[in-house]
Amino acid sequence: MEAVFHSGVKINLEGSHVNKIYDGMVEKVLQNVPTFQRRGSGWVFASIVWLEIHTVNYEPLRGSSYIPLPKQLMSKKAIINLKN
Repeated sequence: MEAVFHSGVKINLEGSHVNKIYDGMVEKVLQNVPTFQRRGSGWVFASIVWLEIHTVNYEPLRGSSYIPLPKQLMSKKAIINLKN
């Protein structure tokens, strides 16, 4: 039986330090091993058998249209509806 540990999702932008991100992810996984063992698994960590890294293109959302407020909301003068 295998134990699976995840480091979580990290965003790697063009200016990011890849090694720093990788080191943080490895650290997170290594922190999870003792927690797993304390829960009574009886397992002893010997080695990493498989390491999988998934990457996808990250395209942040951008504002692209203006939607006017309904008259009921506009008349309250409580909402700022910026035109971008």
